[in-house]
Amino acid sequence: MNAMMNRSSLKLIAPIIGPRNADLGQSLRQNKCSARRVKGAATSPNAGGTYNVTETFISGRFTTVAGPSPDACDPTGVKGSTIADGVTGSFSGNFLIVVSNGKFDPTATCDSGCDTTAGFVVTVYGPAATYDIPSFGFTYHAKGPGLVQREWHNASAHQGGNSGDIRTT
Repeated sequence: MNAMMNRSSLKLIAPIIGPRNADLGQSLRQNKCSARRVKGAATSPNAGGTYNVTETFISGRFTTVAGPSPDACDPTGVKGSTIADGVTGSFSGNFLIVVSNGKFDPTATCDSGCDTTAGFVVTVYGPAATYDIPSFGFTYHAKGPGLVQREWHNASAHQGGNSGDIRTT
């Protein structure tokens, strides 16, 4: 699959790497494949030499491990709330990625190596490229009996901040 000859989107089906992500709270485990779509990947740099990319995650799935709920891990959240093991749900969201120290490669392909954000950046913008994620927003929906709250928003301040929770107590 050709990376991005234009500013159209690139759909990647790839696993979310790692058993837990610190941004997700300690108890959500992303365990399935998620469709990742990279939209508007800049083919020419901004005035400051950086590139803007939006990475969107669609139809992600998670399973919880017992422990503190996502909101309990937030400094402003409800202390002591927990989530049971094995609660399942779905998520979707996005990263705004700012790529520095790279150069867009119009011949890059994502046949392999693009299964993580870091892999995508290196593949499409070169091995010297670095990136920052100044803005992100994810919404998680849980299903199953015994839940006190079923929806959690994990977001940077630019996208409304954190709110809600997925918890059993």
